[in-house]
Amino acid sequence: MEPPPPEQVTLRDGTVLEIRPVRPEDKPHFVAGFARLSRESRYYRFLGNKNTLTEADLRYLTEVDGTDHVALVAVHHLDDGREEGAGVARFVRLKDDPRAAEVAITVPDPWQRRGIGTLLFHRLVAAARARGIRQLRSEIHERNTAIRHLLETVAPAHTVARSGDCITLELFLGGDDDA
Repeated sequence: MEPPPPEQVTLRDGTVLEIRPVRPEDKPHFVAGFARLSRESRYYRFLGNKNTLTEADLRYLTEVDGTDHVALVAVHHLDDGREEGAGVARFVRLKDDPRAAEVAITVPDPWQRRGIGTLLFHRLVAAARARGIRQLRSEIHERNTAIRHLLETVAPAHTVARSGDCITLELFLGGDDDA
C-alpha cells in the first residue's frame, strides 16, 4: 500500500507543520524529540523510567514497513532550513490478530496542547482502517487522561486489562463488514 503523501497543516495558532510517514533518516528527530520530553511524558509514553533511546529503539521507531507498522510524524520546518519533530503517532499490527493493532502517540512537551496529537491520530486511524485494522489497543498509565480523551475522539475506549498503574484500552473502529 502506498504511503500517504506529505500534507501541510496549520495549527490553531497559525504554525504550519508537515505530516508525513516516518523515514529511517528521521532518527535525529527522534533523539531530539526524546530530549524535549519531560520526565513525566517519558514515563507515560514508555510506562517506566527511560533516559535514552538505544540504536535498537531508533531502528524500531523509524524503520517501519508501512503496512503492519505505520508511523506518521509532524515536522516543523524552521526558518534556517532545519526540521524539528513535533509529534509522532504509530500503530503496529498484532501478530495474533491481524485486524487489531497497538497504537501509540507522542508529542514533545513544547508542542503539547496545540492539537498535534489529534491531527496525527485521526490520520493514523484512517491509515489503519485502509489496512483492515478494526480495533486499536493502547497500554497507558491510568493518570494519563489526555491520551485517553484523545483516543476517545474516534470511538469509546473500553478498559480490558489492568496491571498496577497501567490499563489497556481498546477502541473498535468498525468496518464495512460490521453490521
